[in-house]
Amino acid sequence: MFVIIFATILVITFARLDLPIFVEVSFLINFAVEALENIIEVAPATAASIEAPPQSI
Repeated sequence: MFVIIFATILVITFARLDLPIFVEVSFLINFAVEALENIIEVAPATAASIEAPPQSI
């Protein structure tokens, strides 16, 4: 959800800057790839912490 909101803000910003459309598209693709990489990196750690909560001594 946050990614969609952020992408919308970026599109509005680019529309105001009047940049060529291919600059917008390439930037949004790069942003989407970065977001996916972050999700892929975080997901296993999150899943592991859900499956095995830290043990108190």
